[in-house]
Amino acid sequence: MVFVFTAALIQQVHIEKSGQPIKLASIIIHLKNNLKTMKNKSIKLSLMIPYLSVILLATACKKDDLSAENNSVATASTSSETLALDAPTATTTTTTSSTTSSTTRYEAENYASMSGVGLDACSEGGKNVGSIQAGDWMKYTVNAPAAGSYKLNFRVAGPGGQFQVRNAAGTVLATVTAPKTTSYQTYTTVSVNANLASGSQTIQLYAATGGYNINWFEVVGGTTSTSGTGSATAPTTPTAPTTPTAPTGSTGALGSTTIGSNTLFRETFEGTSPWSGFGQEWYTSYAFTTATTPALQGSKVGRFELRDTDPNYRSEVRFPSSYNGKDRWVSFSVYWPSSGMKDDSKPELFHQAHQTSQTSPPVSLIVKNGHIWAEVNGQVFSGALGSGTSKTMDIGAVPKDQWVRFVIHYKFSYNTDGAWQIWKNGSQVLNYAGKTIYPPAITSNLPTFKLGIYKWVWSGTATSDATLRVMYVDDVRVGNENSSLSTM
Repeated sequence: MVFVFTAALIQQVHIEKSGQPIKLASIIIHLKNNLKTMKNKSIKLSLMIPYLSVILLATACKKDDLSAENNSVATASTSSETLALDAPTATTTTTTSSTTSSTTRYEAENYASMSGVGLDACSEGGKNVGSIQAGDWMKYTVNAPAAGSYKLNFRVAGPGGQFQVRNAAGTVLATVTAPKTTSYQTYTTVSVNANLASGSQTIQLYAATGGYNINWFEVVGGTTSTSGTGSATAPTTPTAPTTPTAPTGSTGALGSTTIGSNTLFRETFEGTSPWSGFGQEWYTSYAFTTATTPALQGSKVGRFELRDTDPNYRSEVRFPSSYNGKDRWVSFSVYWPSSGMKDDSKPELFHQAHQTSQTSPPVSLIVKNGHIWAEVNGQVFSGALGSGTSKTMDIGAVPKDQWVRFVIHYKFSYNTDGAWQIWKNGSQVLNYAGKTIYPPAITSNLPTFKLGIYKWVWSGTATSDATLRVMYVDDVRVGNENSSLSTM
């Protein structure tokens, strides 16, 4: 009814009487009289809009009629009748957006896996990748917002050399020439362009030559966008963030369920005599025990403990020589509790292939400064006792308060056909090729495996940053040359 009435009024406004438009006062009186006929005098603003439109249209009347209209409006406003209007609710909506270029830096030492390289203390802080030789490589997981060309910046130092940027398929995306600097710790930045796929992906830095250190690299390009819509009267109540649950283990920490004739030994600690037939190299009642927590797959696990006040600086088991061989697999799950594994600048071994009592093991796994290091002793390379430079390779941070499984494959050789491969929770973290044992001039023995804690810096009265070491183990295995990652 309102809209029909309004249309009629608008039509009347355009009908002239004696050449003059209808007076504004007449229109207002007409509106007022029609409003009186409504049962409810309190109407919403949306219903008043047509009436107001008529009033605005009427103001377009000739100037010489304005004074008369103003008098009429003044007369009409003296009426005791009032219109009660619902107050409208004001709502303000704002939309914002922004787009910025993306730059992500990756520290060179934080590789997902590598072969052959070592780590050094970096003059710019932290660590750098060094000891790079032709054929060495590192793999990284990087992210690109979209497929396209990206600028890659590399922080390098040294006499100079070349390396390639490859994708997961081995395709060369770019070749980087590291220029000569005054030293291996005097860094400069070089840049290349490379086409990257969209999303998370693996890239490999493959050494065509040696002659440089790498501190970090950056992926520059792509865009990141943000946008949002908000209301001043009805803001969305933010949802409280959920607290992530710290992992205590995963299926990756469990050993394979496929166990066949190629498995020479397995210890699960469920029996009454763990390590039966093994050399037990510990000297206190708490040095090795079994425990029920933290559980992994059964009801019990093994527990090593060493204190700096103990009468000896080791708590280890020595595997029988019957498990020795030129090609062997070893696997175990390990759990380091934060309370018993404070970061320490002084090293300790937790697994080794021990070859002779004359000197240190040719290959070993070391914990130092909160990281795990795979070390090939320098005497392996020199072929003489007391000489040579060790090759130390960082395979990641110590995973505290969670189970992690190590699978290790050894090919023992004092020639270049040796190999040392390590997987952590199914992901390869080391692929070393080269000498792995001492030559016959030092010893002709094949290595014997050890597992446990050996912190030689605690000999005598020596101390370190930590005073306690605790390590839990479970599902320890040895496999012959026909074993594989899937059976360990």
